[in-house]
Amino acid sequence: MVGQPDRFPLRYGGDMGLAVRALVRFAVEWTEEVLPDLDTRPETLATEVQALRFGDLYVAAHGSELFSSFSLDLRRRWPHADLMAEVYANDSLSYMPDAHDVERCTYAAAESPKFTGHFPFTAESGGRLVDGMLAALEKSRRRQVTPRGYSPPPASGVGCPDQAGPAVL
Repeated sequence: MVGQPDRFPLRYGGDMGLAVRALVRFAVEWTEEVLPDLDTRPETLATEVQALRFGDLYVAAHGSELFSSFSLDLRRRWPHADLMAEVYANDSLSYMPDAHDVERCTYAAAESPKFTGHFPFTAESGGRLVDGMLAALEKSRRRQVTPRGYSPPPASGVGCPDQAGPAVL
């Protein structure tokens, strides 16, 4: 429906009046929620990003749904081939729009954040999230963990020789 606004009234039986009332009701409800603490509400939003490493596989987890331009930027800037990005992990920020969508005040940029009680995102928001994921990934790349109770098999023991040594998580 977002990409085809002329079809929006179909959700309301084709009644344009009902469709407009629904949009206005949402705008009024969001405004009523935000106004009481407008002057004290933070303009920036902190969110958590996580990075995990399983051998050569890296996982970057975050609380939004990245536009493809940010996913491609993350992959381009991360030097390792095996990378998986997990969305809506430990948070639900909404879509993370790119500068083009922010400039055009599209649904993803201007309206979607309101569903989770946030102000609309800025053109810099997505890039900052990608930077945070890259920093977390780099930290996971440098960290090597040996689980408690783990003993590497003897080099001449049963099993694959490439499994000898500490486990990298």
